[in-house]
Amino acid sequence: MIWLTLSNPLIGVALCMAAAYVLGFPAAAIIRGVAWLSRNPISGPLPPFPVLAFAMVLVLAVIGIPALRFGRERALAEVRASIHASLAAKMPERAGGPSLCRTCGAGLDVPPGALGVPCPYCASDNLVALPEAWVTLVRDKEFRHFMQIDAALEEFRLVNERAREQMWKVALGLVLAFPLVMVLAWLLDAVKITF
Repeated sequence: MIWLTLSNPLIGVALCMAAAYVLGFPAAAIIRGVAWLSRNPISGPLPPFPVLAFAMVLVLAVIGIPALRFGRERALAEVRASIHASLAAKMPERAGGPSLCRTCGAGLDVPPGALGVPCPYCASDNLVALPEAWVTLVRDKEFRHFMQIDAALEEFRLVNERAREQMWKVALGLVLAFPLVMVLAWLLDAVKITF
């Protein structure tokens, strides 16, 4: 909605106001329900200002923050999967044979229970405790291959930074939407529409 408001302000403002109005009804029902549960029922109509302000807080708490966190975690999970697949040792050439170095192809001496081992020849770190089917699945998809740990850490940092930028954009959108919603509340109050 932020993009639409910036690209076509009239449509964006209209959509923002329509969404706020529609969300006012469930917000008013929640306010009435909480008042009823606290044994202080509300019998008259609710004014639009507190109802629409509560609706905005409700949308932020129920949809906005979880959506942002889910998007961030999904992006970080994709980077982690790429890092693990990139650092995975090559599978043995024959059943029961040694895992092979991901960089030089040398056989690796893997102690029991080890998650990863360095190559004795090129010193590359190799993850050896990853399921072959999973590594194949990730490598068959389009993924970012990391040869260096530093590059992987930099990508992880960039994903975190992009997630923070997205959170600031949403915060800016809320700052821009709040006055619009309050204008709607004022208009509704002026024409005596309540919830």
